[in-house]
Amino acid sequence: VNDEIVYAVDYTRGIDILRYKELPGPRVRLSVNDRTATRGETIKFRSSLRRCKGHGGTDINLMRKLEKEDKFVQVATKKLEPACSAVTFKQMVGFRGKATYKAVWPKQDDDHRQGTSRPLTITGR
Repeated sequence: VNDEIVYAVDYTRGIDILRYKELPGPRVRLSVNDRTATRGETIKFRSSLRRCKGHGGTDINLMRKLEKEDKFVQVATKKLEPACSAVTFKQMVGFRGKATYKAVWPKQDDDHRQGTSRPLTITGR
């Protein structure tokens, strides 16, 4: 018995032995205090893990999408508190138009999988 094998017993069907190759990730969440900010203002992103058991002290990265290259680059990194509370990123709005951000919990050891939040789009005025 290990983390990939599940045994299920049913009186009608008997015993099932199941192997999970891909377990769900930690479900990273990202929220922002203002989606339409004025240029020069500081906005706050809050990121957390829905499943954080035992992963306090690990890194969460804030990523911003490069529009011309259609890829994300890292703009900040913070560590989760030991109690797995959320982390807050502060970013100054230095753009006009739209910018897309996401939070990434990178694979840091063999004990967990990578997780990514849904992208959030901010409009700078």
